[in-house]
Amino acid sequence: GEIAGCETGTKIIVGKRCSGKTTDAIKESAATGRYILVPNRGVALNLANYAQELGLHIPFPITVREWQKGVAPNVKRRGVIIDEGLIMLEQLLGTHIHMITISEREEYKDIFTHEYLGKWVPGGGEFD
Repeated sequence: GEIAGCETGTKIIVGKRCSGKTTDAIKESAATGRYILVPNRGVALNLANYAQELGLHIPFPITVREWQKGVAPNVKRRGVIIDEGLIMLEQLLGTHIHMITISEREEYKDIFTHEYLGKWVPGGGEFD
């Protein structure tokens, strides 16, 4: 995956399937102690096992359902890492997202390359 963003902002990783995006999320979680938000318990278990295989310690991932039921205030205060952001947003909203925009802001100025800006993304979010 390609990591972009600034230290105080949001890192956005864009990449094809099996390009290392989840590994990057696990490394970030291990380095910061932030929780990773995942779609369900099965994915949480897989992610925790994968982190262990990598020799990294991460907090056990939080599912969308757990997030909706409520999480400790300190988790929200510290922020989270989201793996497969579009899928997570669709689950939280309970609907398919046909289009998503991101406003250009100063802290995002170097996040996207021109290769990705304005690119049509067919099939629910994969850059294939």
